[in-house]
Amino acid sequence: MDNLSYFRSQGISAQQNLSLATTVAHGIRLKTASGTFGYVPHADYSNAPDPHTPVGQVQVQLTGTSPGPPVAPSTDFQVLTPSGGLPVVAGNHNTDMLTYTLSPSALKAGFVQAGAYTANLAYEAFDAGAVPQAGPVGQASVLTVQVDDMSELKVNDPGIELAFGGTADYAQGVSAELPTHLTLSKTTPYEVYIKATSATLNDGQQHTIPVSVVQVGPAAGQAGVTAIQLSETPQKIIDGAAPVVDRTVGIRYSISPEAAQGLLGKPAGNYTTTVIYSFTAL
Repeated sequence: MDNLSYFRSQGISAQQNLSLATTVAHGIRLKTASGTFGYVPHADYSNAPDPHTPVGQVQVQLTGTSPGPPVAPSTDFQVLTPSGGLPVVAGNHNTDMLTYTLSPSALKAGFVQAGAYTANLAYEAFDAGAVPQAGPVGQASVLTVQVDDMSELKVNDPGIELAFGGTADYAQGVSAELPTHLTLSKTTPYEVYIKATSATLNDGQQHTIPVSVVQVGPAAGQAGVTAIQLSETPQKIIDGAAPVVDRTVGIRYSISPEAAQGLLGKPAGNYTTTVIYSFTAL
C-alpha cells in the first residue's frame, strides 16, 4: 500500500485462482498457520515493534459464479464454498477464484505501521458429497500485505487571529482554541516540530513584535502536545508518537497577560508571521 486513501475509503483487495482437477463435487476450506501475521519492519525502521496483527482482519471469499460465505481466516479450517460444494464441470478442471479484502477499518486497526505482514495459508479441497469418495488434497500459499512509509500533515485552519480589542485583553491575555487544527498521518513513529519563518511579527510598515510573545500548546483535552514559546528555531511539540492515520490534534495559540504588557504602545495594526509545522521520523 502506497496511498493513504486505502485507509480512508478504498480498502484493498487481491484475487487468487486455485486450479483443481476433480471428478466429484468439491469444497474448499482454508486455515492459517498462526493467528497473527508475521512482521518485518520497513528497512529504515528496523527497531519497529511487532504489531501482532490478527490474520482474521482479512476477509476471504470465494467469488465468481458460485460465491461462498466471507471468512476470517483462523488456525482451524473454515469452508469457503457454498453448502453442497461446487459441481463437476466439463473437462473436470475447475478454476476457483478467491478474493482477499481488507476494509479501511481493518487497515486502521492493524496495518498503520510500515513494513511487510505475512501469513502462511493452507487450502484443502475435499469431496463435498454426503458420502465422500475421494480424499482431500492440499495447497499452500503466502499472503503478504506491504505497507510503505507514508506521511501527510494538514493544517486545517489557514489563518489564526489573536485580537486585542480592549484593555481587558491586555489584563487577561488572549487565545485562539483550534480543536482540529492539525491532521496527522504517518506509518512510522514520528515527532512534530513548529517554527515561525521570522523572528518577529510584522505589520508591513517596519513595526515589529517578537514572535516569542505567542505561546503554542495543546487545546483543551488534547494529550501528547508540549507547550512552547514560538520561535524562528524549530521546536518539538509532539514526541515519540506511534504510527497513525488521520490523527486530529487540537492546538491553542495564546499571548499571556505578562507577554501582552510588551505590546503596550505598539502602533495599531495586523502583525503577522508564517508558522510552519513539520514531521521528523524517529
